[in-house]
Amino acid sequence: MKKFILVICAAISMIFIYLPASIQAAEWKTLKAGDKGYEVYALKLLLLHRNCEPGEAGVVFDAKTARALTAFQTQNGLDPTGQASPETWEKLISQVSAGQSALDDNAVKAAQYLLRNKYAFTALNEDGKFDLETKAAVLLFQCNYKLGTNGANGMDGAIGANTWSCLIRDSKKENNYGWVICVELNMDRGILGTLYAYGSTGHKILEMPCLGQSMTMNTDWRSEYGNTPLGCFRASISYKWRDWMEYGKYYSIELNDEDVRAVTNGRDRILIHSGHNKYKQRPDYGLPYWYKDYRARNIQGLDQTHGCIRISNDDHARLYNSLKGCTKGIVSISEHVFD
Repeated sequence: MKKFILVICAAISMIFIYLPASIQAAEWKTLKAGDKGYEVYALKLLLLHRNCEPGEAGVVFDAKTARALTAFQTQNGLDPTGQASPETWEKLISQVSAGQSALDDNAVKAAQYLLRNKYAFTALNEDGKFDLETKAAVLLFQCNYKLGTNGANGMDGAIGANTWSCLIRDSKKENNYGWVICVELNMDRGILGTLYAYGSTGHKILEMPCLGQSMTMNTDWRSEYGNTPLGCFRASISYKWRDWMEYGKYYSIELNDEDVRAVTNGRDRILIHSGHNKYKQRPDYGLPYWYKDYRARNIQGLDQTHGCIRISNDDHARLYNSLKGCTKGIVSISEHVFD
């Protein structure tokens, strides 16, 4: 019986060990008086966010910081130790995400400070506005630190408990993903959206019009031939699609099939591509009708697809030439009502 219990306990332990980071409990770094570092600066901004006065901005955990933290702990029913314990961090943070546009949001400033100074996203502004540049940096951080995909605490571009704890606890390491593409589609998919590309430091590389509309006019993006799906996806420059006539002259960006299937009903092979122009100078005779149709519709490339993102041929060249130094990145696709 004892052996059976030991086996069960070991199995449960192994299950927990191999849980993805996106669903494990957040792990926190405890801070106390006398500590120094980027995390202390962020702690002070989070205290300001909770209307507690931590003293002068800086990287030193001093007596004023301890008093502010003690007051916060007392107000929230925590043990008033004056230390930033895991329980204190859980109460102190708040989830922040795109759309929080107040320029003086100290929680957003804390995240931007850590991303810029600790993790070298040097193009970020520390202005408290959660803009697309901030979202791009967060996505790169989440993917590089294996915080999952398409989950509320995973690679979603929002800063929840797991992302906060990783920002505070971990140290900088080499990026495996070098760029982020943020696609902002209109809820009326017949109206052009905008594609923004960002580099590894959070800097904007370019922007261009795009379209994410179903060729079958099926507006349900979760179904196989519906509109372009929404979500955050790992992606890569796909060399295998270069010679497919309908995908344009340049290598396409391919979304990770596993990530796509996680948000849609059995779909895969979602690309960012243009139309072909291979046949636009050839005479009509001898060409099948669908060659003529492609020639007429796709010289500019902005047309419906089976759920892909379409860009013009010229913009496809710009995008490929901007990203070709790094093959792996992230694509975020969202939908809005544009003014």
